[in-house]
Amino acid sequence: MPAVGLNEDQLAAVVHRGSPLLVLAGPGSGKTRLIVHRIAHRLAGELRAEEVVAITFTNRAAAELRHRLDALMGRPVDARVGTFHWMCARILRRHADRAGLPPNFSVLSPRQARALFRDVARELGYVEPGAWQALADAVSTWKNGGSWQAAGGADRIDPTAVQRVAERYTGRLRASRALDLDDLLWECRRMLEQDPELRVSLTRRIGELLVDEYQDTNPVQQAIVHLLAPDGGNVAAVGDDDQSIYGWRQASYTTMASFQRDFPNARIITLAQTYRSSKLILRAAESLIRHNRDRFEKNLRTAQPAGSRPRCYVAQDERDEAEWVATSVSEVRERPSLKWEEIAILYRVNAQARVLEEALVRRQIPYRVLAGRRFLERSEIRLCVAYLRLALDLADDAATRELLERVSGVGPVRVRRLAEEGSSRGLPLSQALAGARAVPAQLAAPLEALASRIRRVHECRLEALPVVLDNAIAATVEDLAGSLSRDELESAVEDIDELRSILTDMPRDLRTLRHLVDVLTLEEPTSGAAAGVNLLSLHAAKGLEFEAVFVT
Repeated sequence: MPAVGLNEDQLAAVVHRGSPLLVLAGPGSGKTRLIVHRIAHRLAGELRAEEVVAITFTNRAAAELRHRLDALMGRPVDARVGTFHWMCARILRRHADRAGLPPNFSVLSPRQARALFRDVARELGYVEPGAWQALADAVSTWKNGGSWQAAGGADRIDPTAVQRVAERYTGRLRASRALDLDDLLWECRRMLEQDPELRVSLTRRIGELLVDEYQDTNPVQQAIVHLLAPDGGNVAAVGDDDQSIYGWRQASYTTMASFQRDFPNARIITLAQTYRSSKLILRAAESLIRHNRDRFEKNLRTAQPAGSRPRCYVAQDERDEAEWVATSVSEVRERPSLKWEEIAILYRVNAQARVLEEALVRRQIPYRVLAGRRFLERSEIRLCVAYLRLALDLADDAATRELLERVSGVGPVRVRRLAEEGSSRGLPLSQALAGARAVPAQLAAPLEALASRIRRVHECRLEALPVVLDNAIAATVEDLAGSLSRDELESAVEDIDELRSILTDMPRDLRTLRHLVDVLTLEEPTSGAAAGVNLLSLHAAKGLEFEAVFVT
């Protein structure tokens, strides 16, 4: 397939063969175009679609890559494209027995995992929110490749305390036949390291392994790449050490150099031509970046015009800053043809948005907060996903607890007693609700009704997937109907109906209940929002483009 519209460096990266490849891609240098063309080039040659594995950092990036690949090839392409969590979940599902995992293990959402960890930490005496949260962060650090000492170091936590809580938490996960998101990576690496026969079998099925945003991978993800790298050096990593922003996930600005250590014969190609920024913006950024140590030199260039000079305002405090930004947004908006949604205000953490919102409201400037509240964290979506999980497995106690949160009069103590009663009867929590003796008489009817809804959804699990989803949605609406106003219920139903579009977008060969539940646990679909100035964190802004940007 001819590589149309590529510059010399991009073309060199597309056609390179015979050794691992490390592509240093500056911002706006066309790295997605490069990845798409490299996959297409391999498919036009000796590889089948199922032999290509492309790992991206976000589900949004994976969807964009698939869309552009289909467009370039002129047909749907079934290349395996997704995140590390998606890939590891897929591998563990197929080889759960060899990983020592139950075949139908569930994956806890971040919220469910936090709730379980909080309970475990409190059982061990860590009752203050700050204490158990610090321990949760420490355990996550360890699972993502940090040492016990590093895990406890930031908050000066005794490493033995981290280890003790981690062991209890892991035991509770296993008892629930569940993994958290960190476990998907951890268990996949462990299995690949301890089962060389399986590892060889998997690598033989991979003809090309590509990893996007390599600078944001952590030690566990890097180990998985090294373990799965196919023979013949057909592994390519694309990234930019100057854009490494996930240190709190154990990524590091030295990560790109670690690829060289893992693959010492790797060829390095730099994409120095950037198509995004004007000359003055590029010059300002590089004047700051060049002070960073231990980085790959890139010397970016652009054919864009000089553009306007970046402006720097030194504010007295956050309110002064917000007022200046709001005033400047009004001035910028006066440019011909510039729309509100082409303007972005970036901040370090979401908590900083409040004072900015107040300043925008005072000037009657429309705005929208992006990634402020994740789609899957909405209560109505969590309820529907919980029903789908229970359709798969009635022993998914985390999903049952999610539903019990909606039942008035049922708190953590009551849930624990229900779980203990079920355990004494040899029943999972979902089946201990009907006829429960551990509850007062007034709770019997709502628990019986909940048990009936769970049973109804579970009984249709072998039906066509749209039927299962319809039943889960109907059960969710029943749950919500008694506690929401008519307008609130209509709004909730609109949100739930977004799940149907996820089902429609799934590849036909993957339209199974298990895959849908995994998608809803691992992905973060976005819902529409009114047009306005975009408020978002620097992390959420990664890879996006706007006409005017304010960095606060």
